[in-house]
Amino acid sequence: MTVVSPSAFVLDGLSSLVDKSLLRVEDVPDDPVLSGVPRFAMLETIREFGAEQLAASDDEAGVRRAHEWRLALAGEAPTRFYTPEAPTCLERLEIEHGNLRTALIWSLVAGDTCRGRRTP
Repeated sequence: MTVVSPSAFVLDGLSSLVDKSLLRVEDVPDDPVLSGVPRFAMLETIREFGAEQLAASDDEAGVRRAHEWRLALAGEAPTRFYTPEAPTCLERLEIEHGNLRTALIWSLVAGDTCRGRRTP
């Protein structure tokens, strides 16, 4: 029996969505950390449809919790502002701006007004 890692399933799923033009691959060439690391984006209409489907499912809370690492990224950022890592950190925050905003909105909708203010 062949065991396939969860990351292989994710990669296959992402590849399938890109092949169907439901996702597009974007590169961040000017970022020393993320250069060559693919980022995926989708059309707004596809995103809205997905959000509707997610809201109708039983897995919405789990998906929202998966965004929490972005809030942790933002919470750790101030510790890097006055270090040599500052430019990379700020660029990463700029790249993740839309995702950070979504995570903050979701935490507010869930009634957790403190989550976005947490620091490490």
